[in-house]
Amino acid sequence: MPFSVTPNVEVHRDPAGRVYHVNHPNEPYLQARDGEGPRALADRYLRDVAPVYSWDDRLVTVEAESRAAGDDGPFLEPADVKTLMGTTTVSYAETYRGLRIWEAGMAVTLAERPLRVVASTSTVHTDIDLHEGLSGTGITSGRVRRTGCKAS
Repeated sequence: MPFSVTPNVEVHRDPAGRVYHVNHPNEPYLQARDGEGPRALADRYLRDVAPVYSWDDRLVTVEAESRAAGDDGPFLEPADVKTLMGTTTVSYAETYRGLRIWEAGMAVTLAERPLRVVASTSTVHTDIDLHEGLSGTGITSGRVRRTGCKAS
């Protein structure tokens, strides 16, 4: 079910017109199933709020096994879940060709009792153009993977 923008939903845009924050504490996105945890609720929210952020559906294909073979992305992948004083943040890292993009991703903010999404913030890059073998460096995504380097 798509996320609806109503007068109770604040949509913040950058100077280029891209949505970077959606705030909706007065119109929360609610837990649909008993026992649904923060990560599952945030995953579902991502799929439903994607049109507000003007994202392609494939970006929010969180489950790696659901992705089309040979599709390099970009994708949002689960990164972390942190809870502090009744607020949980589920974060996602943006990846392209299996590599994390520096400081790019999504954070979904949830409140407890009842579990509900109240906001989200995006640092997603939708215009990625990574050329294999960066000119003169000898660096390729395959070579980075072989060295065992990991994004933290």
